[in-house]
Amino acid sequence: MDNQSEIIKEYTYILFGDINCDGTINITDCGIIEQHIHNRNKITDDAKIFAADVVPDGIIDQKDSDLIYRHAAFGIQMPLNVYDTTYEPTIIGKNGANISLNDDLMVVYGVPENSNIEDYLDVTNNGALRFNANFAGKTNGTYSPVVIHRDSSKREVANEYYLVIFGDVDGDSKITESDITAIENHLDGEEIFDNEILEFAADVNADSLIDENDIEVIRNHINGIATIKPNIYA
Repeated sequence: MDNQSEIIKEYTYILFGDINCDGTINITDCGIIEQHIHNRNKITDDAKIFAADVVPDGIIDQKDSDLIYRHAAFGIQMPLNVYDTTYEPTIIGKNGANISLNDDLMVVYGVPENSNIEDYLDVTNNGALRFNANFAGKTNGTYSPVVIHRDSSKREVANEYYLVIFGDVDGDSKITESDITAIENHLDGEEIFDNEILEFAADVNADSLIDENDIEVIRNHINGIATIKPNIYA
């Protein structure tokens, strides 16, 4: 009698996002996907192709790279099983946009001023986004609601964030003198910002204070001396 075990089937363990099979999900994996996207070094191994498709749509593209980057750089968690339908969709950057989420304030940032928001924001896990108008009637300015739906029918809401354009505190999506006036009024106590999201948008030098230094940064931006980055925390 042969006591040797018979192999019936062999499986390969997959850690989604770990393209180089080193057991971690890091910037190196982003680089591998970027090489693949730009046809410099195509991923040919079936298991690695499967691991790279972290936005499970059957395509390895910028959305996959962006999601892995957010995980590696900012600690945004990815599900162990990206095909788990109970995993809620979340916002990611489109076309390489450096988009970040702040879950304490429920804000999304990284979109340039006065731009088409749909060119910069995408969603994972077959979700859908809806862009609502803010208090200034804009869908692309600070405090514009970005609603995440669970699917394209847009019947069920998974989450809601508010857009932040750093330097835009009047919600018109542009960084102008009127924003400086609003911050000056806030500092003088004439018209205090009534929520943390506007305070977050006004803190353009990311020092957790709203003061004359922020006004100087905004004025330099307006005058073309220096530019306020869409994602000042990146």
